[in-house]
Amino acid sequence: MPSLLARLIGLDDRESPPQGASGWSAPPSPLASGHDLSAVDVHDDDVGDYNVTESGWYAVDDGGAVVLGPFDSLRQCDRAIGERRKLLS
Repeated sequence: MPSLLARLIGLDDRESPPQGASGWSAPPSPLASGHDLSAVDVHDDDVGDYNVTESGWYAVDDGGAVVLGPFDSLRQCDRAIGERRKLLS
């Protein structure tokens, strides 16, 4: 099964990431650091895919693991992500 990030950007785990015109790969994304979180809106029919019990906004790491949530709004989720960054820096 493809990772959450791969599914979000439309890649299968067996596919390689897109390469530049010269044939070499682009530099690593900031998400590769393992420290970045993304806000994801999980709907009722996607709850099982994220291994959560209710719908809402969640902070998901680049490995696809839910780290924070659920939140009622994107604003609340973004605020929690910012507070977590401050605590970990």
